[in-house]
Amino acid sequence: MAPEDHEEGPKKRARKRTRKSRSKAKGIDDDGQEGETSIQQEERQAEAPSTSTSTQHPAQSADVASHSAPTAASILTSNPHKPSVLPRPSIYGPRKYTLSVAIPSSIVYNAQTMELKTRLVGSLARVCAVFNVDEIVVWDDGTPPPANAGGGAGGPGGGGAGGQYGNQHQDGQQRGRKRNFDEDGAGPSNGNNAPFDASPFMAMILQYLETPQYMRRQLFPMHPHLRLAGLLPPLDCPHHLRFEDESPFRDGLVVEAPHYAASAQSRGAWVNVGHRDPLQCDVLGSQVPPIGSRVTVDMANSVQGRGTLVSPRTPVQTQGLYWGYSVRLASSLSKVFTDSPFPSSSSEATPAEYDLVIGTAERGDALTDVLYATNLGSAVPSSKDGSSTIQPLPESFEHALVLFGGLSGLEVAIEADEGIPLGMEDARELFDVWVDSCEGQGSRTVRTEEALVITLARLKTALEQRGRR
Repeated sequence: MAPEDHEEGPKKRARKRTRKSRSKAKGIDDDGQEGETSIQQEERQAEAPSTSTSTQHPAQSADVASHSAPTAASILTSNPHKPSVLPRPSIYGPRKYTLSVAIPSSIVYNAQTMELKTRLVGSLARVCAVFNVDEIVVWDDGTPPPANAGGGAGGPGGGGAGGQYGNQHQDGQQRGRKRNFDEDGAGPSNGNNAPFDASPFMAMILQYLETPQYMRRQLFPMHPHLRLAGLLPPLDCPHHLRFEDESPFRDGLVVEAPHYAASAQSRGAWVNVGHRDPLQCDVLGSQVPPIGSRVTVDMANSVQGRGTLVSPRTPVQTQGLYWGYSVRLASSLSKVFTDSPFPSSSSEATPAEYDLVIGTAERGDALTDVLYATNLGSAVPSSKDGSSTIQPLPESFEHALVLFGGLSGLEVAIEADEGIPLGMEDARELFDVWVDSCEGQGSRTVRTEEALVITLARLKTALEQRGRR
């Protein structure tokens, strides 16, 4: 009996498969209805005339697998809805003027956790990149950090290992792998009671986001300030190029000459511009930048395997490309007006002075009146105080600076600065234009990050017209 049982089992399973295959061959569906088999469908489609009208959209009937991915030169053709996908010269032409903004570092104290602090600085970087800001000055307005603003690596609020929002849960259980850092980004942390300094925190994140992705690992070692920078949205500036992107200029990092380069051919500098191999570049002058320096390369002769080191301002001044911003730290408000990174028109060794300084405050003149006077080209009466008049913006300028106040405003910072001999009542004398960019505000206060967006958006057209004269 046992052998017969073994023989009947496989036969029953075979019969089941046979019935299933016969039903499929006849075109019977699972619900018992007769239909077409896959073979019959293929034969019917092959017999159909090629000129028959299809009810499907042409994009659905296209053979996607037969098309290759678009190259950098054809991206604009394949994606006409996104013309900004590649770096393009400005429609206004070359730009000679510069735009700088001064932001107090104390605004990050309004954010309670390290995640919110990082997100706040990332939003500032995005706004500055959108409005083509050339320089960001992070200045210290003297506001002390709150009591709960601990150290960047482990203070209570710094997001470190010992903080409430660090690597531990509220019950003290370890979350993830604990990592300690020092001020340079390596080694043990400097303790849970170390004070949190907002100025270097802001500057490091701003510089990190402005740097092209292929250079960040070399220029920025591991640091607690950058622990959450990966969560921030990228700036996607014209100099943030992918491997296959084509651009007349590229930023790069000076590296050692490759092993295949002969000593006679290793003149100049070898630069990693984001390609597979470093590019040999000519240096205008006798001084070769040291290894590890960030440089800008003119890619006009890159087809021949060579480039030329140029100034970072060259893409802006020759083609109008926005080429990122520089970051500068100022220990006080008076230091904001000095040490400009832009050379003077008379001498490159002398720093340029800001010939258009705009201060923002709630007690300033209405920005609507300033823009109206600028369009008319003459003074207009003030909408806030009918007895005074509002002057238009200067006819032209080279370097504009827009200052924003902190938690207590610009007036308090001016009076507290020993380098500025002015009081709160005379604060407007420090600026060429003293404006209220959000007149008639519905909220009791306007945050600095909100005032930054409003001011730059409203001044964009006027600065473009006056700066290019």
